[in-house]
Amino acid sequence: MSEINKKRIWVFIDYANLLTSMKKIWKFIDFKKLIEFLWDEFKWTLEFKSIYLAYPKVNTRDYDVNWIHKFSCFLNKELWFYIKKKALKQIEIRDIDWNIMFWNNWKPIIKEKWNLDIELTMDVMQTWHHFDIMILFSWDSDFQCLTDFLIWKWKKVYIFSTLWNISSELKTHSTKYYDINNLPNNIFIKR
Repeated sequence: MSEINKKRIWVFIDYANLLTSMKKIWKFIDFKKLIEFLWDEFKWTLEFKSIYLAYPKVNTRDYDVNWIHKFSCFLNKELWFYIKKKALKQIEIRDIDWNIMFWNNWKPIIKEKWNLDIELTMDVMQTWHHFDIMILFSWDSDFQCLTDFLIWKWKKVYIFSTLWNISSELKTHSTKYYDINNLPNNIFIKR
Protein backbone atom coordinates (compact mmCIF):
# COMPACT_ATOMS: atom_id res chain seq x y z
CA MET A 1 0.00 0.00 0.00
CA SER A 2 1.48 3.35 -1.02
CA GLU A 3 1.90 6.29 1.33
CA ILE A 4 -1.05 8.17 -0.19
CA ASN A 5 -3.40 5.20 0.42
CA LYS A 6 -2.96 5.68 4.14
CA LYS A 7 -3.98 9.31 4.01
CA ARG A 8 -7.39 10.65 4.92
CA ILE A 9 -8.44 13.07 2.19
CA TRP A 10 -11.29 15.56 2.44
CA VAL A 11 -12.62 17.69 -0.42
CA PHE A 12 -14.01 21.22 0.02
CA ILE A 13 -15.59 22.97 -2.96
CA ASP A 14 -16.32 26.69 -3.02
CA TYR A 15 -18.91 26.43 -5.79
CA ALA A 16 -19.04 30.15 -6.56
CA ASN A 17 -15.32 30.16 -7.32
CA LEU A 18 -15.49 26.87 -9.20
CA LEU A 19 -18.42 28.10 -11.30
CA THR A 20 -16.52 31.29 -12.18
CA SER A 21 -13.52 29.20 -13.22
CA MET A 22 -15.65 26.85 -15.33
CA LYS A 23 -17.34 29.78 -17.08
CA LYS A 24 -13.94 31.31 -17.81
CA ILE A 25 -12.69 28.20 -19.63
CA TRP A 26 -16.11 27.17 -21.06
CA LYS A 27 -15.80 23.69 -19.55
CA PHE A 28 -18.24 22.36 -16.98
CA ILE A 29 -17.38 19.55 -14.61
CA ASP A 30 -19.32 16.31 -14.35
CA PHE A 31 -19.12 15.79 -10.59
CA LYS A 32 -19.41 12.03 -10.77
CA LYS A 33 -16.43 11.91 -13.14
CA LEU A 34 -14.58 14.41 -10.98
CA ILE A 35 -14.84 12.06 -8.00
CA GLU A 36 -13.58 9.20 -10.18
CA PHE A 37 -10.66 11.39 -11.31
CA LEU A 38 -9.77 12.28 -7.70
CA TRP A 39 -9.93 8.59 -6.82
CA ASP A 40 -7.48 7.76 -9.64
CA GLU A 41 -5.21 10.72 -8.95
CA PHE A 42 -4.94 10.34 -5.18
CA LYS A 43 -5.83 6.66 -4.68
CA TRP A 44 -8.07 7.37 -1.73
CA THR A 45 -11.11 5.77 -0.24
CA LEU A 46 -14.08 8.05 0.19
CA GLU A 47 -13.81 10.04 3.38
CA PHE A 48 -15.66 13.34 3.08
CA LYS A 49 -16.78 15.72 0.32
CA SER A 50 -18.45 19.07 0.87
CA ILE A 51 -19.75 21.82 -1.36
CA TYR A 52 -20.78 25.35 -0.48
CA LEU A 53 -23.64 26.78 -2.57
CA ALA A 54 -25.60 30.01 -2.65
CA TYR A 55 -29.03 30.17 -4.24
CA PRO A 56 -31.29 32.99 -5.46
CA LYS A 57 -34.00 34.18 -3.09
CA VAL A 58 -37.62 33.44 -4.03
CA ASN A 59 -39.08 35.83 -6.63
CA THR A 60 -35.72 37.37 -7.56
CA ARG A 61 -35.60 35.74 -10.99
CA ASP A 62 -37.89 35.60 -14.00
CA TYR A 63 -36.78 32.04 -14.71
CA ASP A 64 -36.87 28.71 -12.87
CA VAL A 65 -34.17 28.41 -10.20
CA ASN A 66 -35.17 24.90 -9.18
CA TRP A 67 -31.89 23.61 -10.70
CA ILE A 68 -30.02 24.41 -7.48
CA HIS A 69 -32.33 22.11 -5.50
CA LYS A 70 -32.00 19.31 -8.07
CA PHE A 71 -28.23 19.78 -8.21
CA SER A 72 -27.97 19.70 -4.39
CA CYS A 73 -30.11 16.56 -4.18
CA PHE A 74 -27.99 14.83 -6.82
CA LEU A 75 -24.74 15.71 -5.04
CA ASN A 76 -26.10 14.63 -1.67
CA LYS A 77 -28.01 11.48 -2.57
CA GLU A 78 -25.94 10.15 -5.47
CA LEU A 79 -22.43 11.28 -4.58
CA TRP A 80 -22.71 11.65 -0.79
CA PHE A 81 -21.68 15.29 -0.61
CA TYR A 82 -22.26 17.32 2.51
CA ILE A 83 -24.14 20.41 1.28
CA LYS A 84 -24.06 23.82 2.89
CA LYS A 85 -26.41 26.35 1.27
CA LYS A 86 -27.58 29.86 1.95
CA ALA A 87 -29.49 32.51 0.04
CA LEU A 88 -27.50 34.91 -2.10
CA LYS A 89 -26.81 38.09 -0.19
CA GLN A 90 -28.31 41.12 -1.93
CA ILE A 91 -26.55 44.44 -1.54
CA GLU A 92 -27.94 47.76 -2.76
CA ILE A 93 -25.28 49.73 -4.61
CA ARG A 94 -24.73 53.22 -3.21
CA ASP A 95 -22.96 56.29 -4.51
CA ILE A 96 -20.21 58.26 -2.77
CA ASP A 97 -22.82 60.10 -0.65
CA TRP A 98 -24.31 56.77 0.41
CA ASN A 99 -27.49 57.26 -1.65
CA ILE A 100 -29.01 54.16 -3.26
CA MET A 101 -28.34 54.03 -6.99
CA PHE A 102 -31.16 53.17 -9.41
CA TRP A 103 -31.53 51.77 -12.92
CA ASN A 104 -33.45 53.78 -15.53
CA ASN A 105 -36.66 51.96 -14.51
CA TRP A 106 -36.20 53.20 -10.93
CA LYS A 107 -35.39 49.79 -9.54
CA PRO A 108 -32.43 49.83 -7.14
CA ILE A 109 -29.16 48.48 -8.49
CA ILE A 110 -28.51 45.25 -6.62
CA LYS A 111 -25.30 43.26 -6.40
CA GLU A 112 -25.50 39.64 -5.29
CA LYS A 113 -22.78 37.92 -3.29
CA TRP A 114 -22.21 34.16 -3.15
CA ASN A 115 -19.93 34.33 -0.15
CA LEU A 116 -19.68 31.13 1.92
CA ASP A 117 -15.97 31.50 2.73
CA ILE A 118 -16.57 31.75 6.48
CA GLU A 119 -18.75 28.62 6.51
CA LEU A 120 -16.11 26.64 4.59
CA THR A 121 -13.32 27.95 6.83
CA MET A 122 -15.25 27.14 10.02
CA ASP A 123 -15.95 23.59 8.81
CA VAL A 124 -12.25 23.07 8.03
CA MET A 125 -11.17 24.54 11.37
CA GLN A 126 -13.56 22.28 13.25
CA THR A 127 -12.46 19.14 11.39
CA TRP A 128 -8.79 19.60 10.39
CA HIS A 129 -7.66 16.89 12.83
CA HIS A 130 -9.78 14.31 10.90
CA PHE A 131 -7.86 14.57 7.62
CA ASP A 132 -4.28 14.50 6.36
CA ILE A 133 -4.90 16.07 2.97
CA MET A 134 -7.33 18.80 1.98
CA ILE A 135 -8.40 19.29 -1.63
CA LEU A 136 -9.78 22.81 -2.06
CA PHE A 137 -11.60 24.00 -5.16
CA SER A 138 -11.25 27.77 -4.98
CA TRP A 139 -9.14 30.68 -6.19
CA ASP A 140 -9.87 33.04 -3.34
CA SER A 141 -6.88 34.61 -1.55
CA ASP A 142 -9.05 34.80 1.58
CA PHE A 143 -8.20 31.12 2.10
CA GLN A 144 -4.45 31.77 2.36
CA CYS A 145 -4.58 32.01 6.15
CA LEU A 146 -6.45 28.68 6.26
CA THR A 147 -3.97 26.92 3.97
CA ASP A 148 -1.05 28.34 5.98
CA PHE A 149 -2.59 26.98 9.17
CA LEU A 150 -3.09 23.51 7.66
CA ILE A 151 0.44 23.35 6.29
CA TRP A 152 1.74 24.46 9.69
CA LYS A 153 -0.22 21.51 11.12
CA TRP A 154 1.61 19.18 8.66
CA LYS A 155 -1.37 18.78 6.35
CA LYS A 156 -1.08 18.68 2.58
CA VAL A 157 -3.24 21.17 0.69
CA TYR A 158 -4.07 20.72 -3.00
CA ILE A 159 -5.70 23.66 -4.76
CA PHE A 160 -7.84 23.29 -7.90
CA SER A 161 -8.62 26.42 -9.91
CA THR A 162 -7.77 28.05 -13.23
CA LEU A 163 -4.64 29.95 -14.08
CA TRP A 164 -6.66 33.08 -14.89
CA ASN A 165 -8.50 33.11 -11.57
CA ILE A 166 -6.08 31.74 -9.00
CA SER A 167 -4.68 34.26 -6.54
CA SER A 168 -0.90 34.18 -6.29
CA GLU A 169 -1.22 33.92 -2.49
CA LEU A 170 -3.31 30.76 -2.65
CA LYS A 171 -1.24 29.18 -5.41
CA THR A 172 2.03 29.67 -3.53
CA HIS A 173 0.60 28.75 -0.12
CA SER A 174 -0.35 25.20 -1.00
CA THR A 175 1.32 21.83 -1.44
CA LYS A 176 0.36 21.64 -5.11
CA TYR A 177 -1.79 23.54 -7.57
CA TYR A 178 -3.93 21.91 -10.28
CA ASP A 179 -5.22 23.93 -13.22
CA ILE A 180 -8.78 22.76 -13.93
CA ASN A 181 -8.30 23.60 -17.60
CA ASN A 182 -5.59 20.91 -17.79
CA LEU A 183 -7.65 18.13 -16.22
CA PRO A 184 -8.56 15.18 -18.49
CA ASN A 185 -11.33 15.99 -20.95
CA ASN A 186 -13.46 13.06 -19.78
CA ILE A 187 -14.34 14.82 -16.52
CA PHE A 188 -16.12 17.63 -18.37
CA ILE A 189 -19.71 17.57 -19.58
CA LYS A 190 -19.91 17.05 -23.32
CA ARG A 191 -21.67 19.95 -25.07
